[in-house]
Amino acid sequence: MASAVARAQPGPTPVSATTDQAQTVANAAEQKVDQLSVQRSQLAQRYQEELSTIDRLKQQRPSWRRDRELRANLSDSADTAKQLQQVTRDLAVARSASGSARASLVAKIDAELASGLAGARAQKLAKLRAQLAPQVGPAPNKIVIPDAEIDPLADPEELQEQAAAIRVSEDQLSRQIIGLDNQVKELKEVDDLRRQHQRATDLAVRDDDQPHRNAQTSATRVSDTLSAGGLSNPTGAGTPPTDPTTDHSSPNPVAAGTTAFETQLTVTLGDVIDHSTIEGLMRASRSGDPAQRAIAAQKAREAVAARLEQLKKKRAAIEARAKSLRGR
Repeated sequence: MASAVARAQPGPTPVSATTDQAQTVANAAEQKVDQLSVQRSQLAQRYQEELSTIDRLKQQRPSWRRDRELRANLSDSADTAKQLQQVTRDLAVARSASGSARASLVAKIDAELASGLAGARAQKLAKLRAQLAPQVGPAPNKIVIPDAEIDPLADPEELQEQAAAIRVSEDQLSRQIIGLDNQVKELKEVDDLRRQHQRATDLAVRDDDQPHRNAQTSATRVSDTLSAGGLSNPTGAGTPPTDPTTDHSSPNPVAAGTTAFETQLTVTLGDVIDHSTIEGLMRASRSGDPAQRAIAAQKAREAVAARLEQLKKKRAAIEARAKSLRGR
């Protein structure tokens, strides 16, 4: 989550008023993201607890009490699933709006600084821009790996320059590894939530969800309850609860937010890892399956890590060669 946007002192000019207005919008957008993130986390935790309770009840012997509790918990989990689905959508929209608001604020700051602003406000805006720049980020650039082979005719200074260029690429690859680690973690969480919901849905439609009673009066009461929208139809809608992490009527908001990351990887890592790994990322992205996407991201992470380790070894050899030449 992006850090809170710092506030700058308002200025009297129309240009500064425009910047301050953009800053207010950015602050509000980020607060919205924070609120929805907390809400989604709480709903996800509650949903998992409800599914655990359903699993526990399923392990108990059939009884009127168990069936009543099971119906109630299935109904509660369906409601939580709907809420979680909506909050996930809202969070995706809020994150997009927050990113656009930050980009707009950076543009307004640049315009005000370019107008010849000086003094304390200029310093504060420059500091604010420095905080915002990593969050906005430039368009993805392809990582170019420099030549890592040792030139036997190179002098120590040239070898040190070569090592420095390799170190820059190492830093770039390290950042990509962090991004891929976050990607894998997020996708696994989405897949885990989806699997838990599917398990609850399977439990709800099993034949043994129907209580079996020998007593006629009890059987009649249970049958009436089920036909009124009870255990066999916990949501009262005739269909299982909607999966909170997927929505076939529109793109998965979580998946949609992370697909952009995968698309950027095809540019950033185009010359870093092999083509088959890149293709695997794109195929998994198009599938919309978080489990497949997590596996593909993990493979890309391993490929980047292997390339990084290779570069480190070659840089160390270059630096050792430079040191040996200086010692002559």
